[in-house]
Amino acid sequence: MQKLSEKFATSGFALAMLLLGGVAAGSYVQVQQLNQTRRSVEHTYEVLESIHTVLDRVEAAGRGRRSYILTGGKNTAAREELRNNAEKIDRAIAQTRRLTQDNFDQQRRLDAVNLLIAKRQSLLQQSLNLFQQNPSNQSAQIAISKQSLSLHQEIESELQAMITAERTLLESRSAAADSSVQRTVWLNGIGYTVGFSLLIGIFSLLLRQIRDRRQAEIALQHANDRLETTVHNRTTELAQVNSSLKTDLKERQLAAQALLKSEKQLRLITDALPVLISYLDPDLRYQEWFGSSQKDLTGRSLQEVVGESAYQAIRHYAEVVLAGQKVTYESIIPYKDGTRWVHVTYIPDFDERGEVKGYFA
Repeated sequence: MQKLSEKFATSGFALAMLLLGGVAAGSYVQVQQLNQTRRSVEHTYEVLESIHTVLDRVEAAGRGRRSYILTGGKNTAAREELRNNAEKIDRAIAQTRRLTQDNFDQQRRLDAVNLLIAKRQSLLQQSLNLFQQNPSNQSAQIAISKQSLSLHQEIESELQAMITAERTLLESRSAAADSSVQRTVWLNGIGYTVGFSLLIGIFSLLLRQIRDRRQAEIALQHANDRLETTVHNRTTELAQVNSSLKTDLKERQLAAQALLKSEKQLRLITDALPVLISYLDPDLRYQEWFGSSQKDLTGRSLQEVVGESAYQAIRHYAEVVLAGQKVTYESIIPYKDGTRWVHVTYIPDFDERGEVKGYFA
């Protein structure tokens, strides 16, 4: 009977050590997986940033062309910037291709984007060359503008598809990290509980086999003290790791939310507004003005600034946007200082109650 108890104690002790060793090894593997997930999340953010860079550069190319034409070819820096921007687009695409080299779908979309960008760049250059040869050929410029807009929409659609794919990966990897943290905590808790329970049972069995009860009690007390210290240390370590991982994941989530918010704000400006930007209240008076003009137009009415003929031409669009609808139009407008061909977008600005309190032009 005593030999059987000794064999049971020996086997139980070996099992407990094996179990605790397995838990420790599992914890190490889980930590490595979490590190890999963290690196994957960081990589996804790099890809998103690179795609946004391509999108920004594509939009900058269109703005450069409009700036050159709207200034009557006087803004030579815009033409030079268009040439430099093409190189920046190539570098941004190359970086995105390198970061997504293991993703076949993203590589395929990037090939389509590269082809569309090349067509659009050629079209923009054609527009500039045509303007230099015949600045008054507005019908040709309008046709090119429509083709350029169509290509830009296709490019933006492909890039948005890439962004959506990366965000899906980001959500999946974040969810995997959350699941891994929970699994680690549960497995470690169960493993340590079972392991230490086995050890306690083994010491209880040895206690009954030791002739000197007092020495057995002292030895068991010492063993229990060591176990409690180990449990406390392990628990503290796990709590620290868990807290650190939760903090890191929370920061990532907050960063993703801030990125989305910043992106929406940036898209509102860069996608919708042209070179000259202004803000008018419901009474059609200028409250803000940004662009090439340095005049102080604050408080002046739209009719006063653009002149009666231009005001009558654009009055209908102002009424539509103040009714809460976004307006985009291209037209030849007879301003006070001369007739111009313009491409304009009006965006309504709503207050907390959903009422229009002004609009961006």
